[in-house]
Amino acid sequence: MGRRLLTTAAALIAAGIARGDQLRLADGGRLSGEIVSMAADGSLTMHADVAVDPLEILPEQIRRVDFSKSSPTVADHDARVQLINGDVLPCDLIAIDAEDIKVRTTFAGDLTFSREVVDRMQLGIRPHRLILAGIGNEDDWVRSDGDWSISNDALVSADTGHVGRAVKQLPSSFSLSFRLKWSQRPAFKVFFCSDPDKGSGGQLDRYYLQFNTAGFELKRQSTGQTSYHALGVVNRGPESFANRSVDIEVRVDRPSRMLYLYLDGELEGRFPDQLDDVPEANGIVFESGTKADEGHVVSRIEVRQWDASGDRHKSEDRGDAKSDAVIDHDGQRFGGSLLETAIGKLEVTKGDKVVLFQSPHLDDPMEIPVNGISTIFFAGTNGKADTSPLYFGLGGGGQLSAASGRFDQQHIFLEHPLLGRLTIDRAAIASLDRRKTGTTDDKEEP
Repeated sequence: MGRRLLTTAAALIAAGIARGDQLRLADGGRLSGEIVSMAADGSLTMHADVAVDPLEILPEQIRRVDFSKSSPTVADHDARVQLINGDVLPCDLIAIDAEDIKVRTTFAGDLTFSREVVDRMQLGIRPHRLILAGIGNEDDWVRSDGDWSISNDALVSADTGHVGRAVKQLPSSFSLSFRLKWSQRPAFKVFFCSDPDKGSGGQLDRYYLQFNTAGFELKRQSTGQTSYHALGVVNRGPESFANRSVDIEVRVDRPSRMLYLYLDGELEGRFPDQLDDVPEANGIVFESGTKADEGHVVSRIEVRQWDASGDRHKSEDRGDAKSDAVIDHDGQRFGGSLLETAIGKLEVTKGDKVVLFQSPHLDDPMEIPVNGISTIFFAGTNGKADTSPLYFGLGGGGQLSAASGRFDQQHIFLEHPLLGRLTIDRAAIASLDRRKTGTTDDKEEP
């Protein structure tokens, strides 16, 4: 498929031209421009498009800020720590001892904090071996109809139609992720486990995800008597996402016939396929249903091998909050006391990173390999802790409360109510929100 000239709207979103930071005010008003700093009291300084001089926005006037320069690198972590106030910290585990947990982040460096502020830790978040990164060989893409082009390692639609490719050695369990941008309103489908040159219609065995103004719907298409089978719906319309952009990830476990949908790094649901047969094709197809000047851009395409066992137990109940608990990838639960992380000494764990876990039913601690753990629950109050009126949303997943803070062009200096002072790369921050209070419906307007 050769390169083609882009329409004006498609070219703009393909080049990633941002609309600037978007500030939603408490009275319903909106401002766009650049947030340049945050004072210790939570007030913001903004270079607004409509003003010559910088504007100071008081904390009580802020409803939400969507930052235009966020990066998805926060998602490149194996673990997520959920604090007792509900905050979520993406990270990689370094060590656990009797009192503290030490983790590594790409956006705030190494952090050490007390086990008492942690409710749980989920491991094995990131999929594994990379199979496809980006567009790859342009000749591998088949454009059956419509007007698709390639620009800056992204697929760009300028009219209705579809484009697809085969993915060699697609495993039975895999992850497909990409970033989707739209210029006006989305009318988009992605087919997977599909013939690479087939768009909508026909009798085919495959899955697909569609996104339009009503939200997301995941479906199974089959060659049986009934062609289409609804798997699940996520009621998040395009107004739910900043800058007309969303990071989409679908994880498919064909052996268990289970699909997982992530939007901006957050799990939206697990959807079982009730049909007996499993789609066996290895193609992916992107389809645009919008006319010229209302195109889509698909970028940051990745296909990875994925170990599905870790996600099957992420919704497990913690059990007795007075003791630690570990759930492994096979669904086994161990209750007792987590002593520390160490290097295994037993024959089956020798040289591996393990958790030393003392069960009340055994004399000696067990050695549980870290790479075999799905979830760790930590003993504690399992209750609410101090949050704050404002919280930062991290690009690709996670959130952190902000008791107070300030920031400049490169960093945010945050006082967290549980973790203390943090210095965070500004590119990791996707949004700033005011926490809803009371029971009044405060649904965001489009």
